[in-house]
Amino acid sequence: MDFSEVVKNRYSCKKFSGKKVEKEKLDRILAAGQAAPTAKNLQEQHIYVIPVSYTHLTLPTSDL
Repeated sequence: MDFSEVVKNRYSCKKFSGKKVEKEKLDRILAAGQAAPTAKNLQEQHIYVIPVSYTHLTLPTSDL
């Protein structure tokens, strides 16, 4: 699948099942995020993985 197909076939999921994501899948997602380019590779990346049991906590807004 080339990039234009990916863009045309993308979708946004707004409903979450609450089902736990397998560690292997999460590791692949995080690796892809780390490899993704930023603007001239100058922008910092902050990736947060929040387990369901911690959803009541609030992230600091200065880091977002």
